[in-house]
Amino acid sequence: MNNTPRRRDSPSEAARLQSAIFHVAARAKDLPVDDARKMLAAEVRQRNLTPLHGLWIDAAATSAALGKPYILSNEALWEATDECCGPDDGQTTQQGRSGE
Repeated sequence: MNNTPRRRDSPSEAARLQSAIFHVAARAKDLPVDDARKMLAAEVRQRNLTPLHGLWIDAAATSAALGKPYILSNEALWEATDECCGPDDGQTTQQGRSGE
């Protein structure tokens, strides 16, 4: 049995969303959270992704305003980074998990 993950022909929605978050976090540092929220919503629309809502977008926008990308999941992070669209500064941290 081969446990090596199969490569996809195109990135998953989660990886594309993670890439959008990386992109916004790189540009939104030190901006008001409301501006980061608007930038994130615009980036999601531009990439034809499912619109974000509720507390999740607030958390992602707050992280972006601090210059730190919100990490959806390890899988999305790995796939987005593998597709050459992730951060390369080594400052990415896991967020959104209890106890961390």
